Amino acid sequence: NDRGTHVAMATSYPWLANMTTATGKEDAVLKDSMGPSPRADMELEHIHSYSGSTSKQNLLHLHAGALLFNSGPICVVHDLKSDTQRFFRHHTEFVSAFALFPHQAGNLVASAQDGLNPRVCIW
Repeated sequence: NDRGTHVAMATSYPWLANMTTATGKEDAVLKDSMGPSPRADMELEHIHSYSGSTSKQNLLHLHAGALLFNSGPICVVHDLKSDTQRFFRHHTEFVSAFALFPHQAGNLVASAQDGLNPRVCIW
């Protein structure tokens, strides 16, 4: 019977006993407690993560004394002297590979992504 199944599940998953059906009123209470919405003009300033498990050799030291790495689909150039970051945000999937072009006056990078629409970007 359904009651026996519910009791067995509540014993295995104790939080089920505290669950109720949503009425829609909770959304208004939650929205009021969250404060104002974020500004629409927010800009990405710093990334504190590194996607080291998604690809190999995806941390490079650039000629200008910066580090290049990815965090998901975003390529990050971290200037070690100024502790600032610049971002390349033209990938739609996780970045899977980097290549640094040798003998360039500046840094020329190729970054690639996997997925349904793989792409290589030169920047």
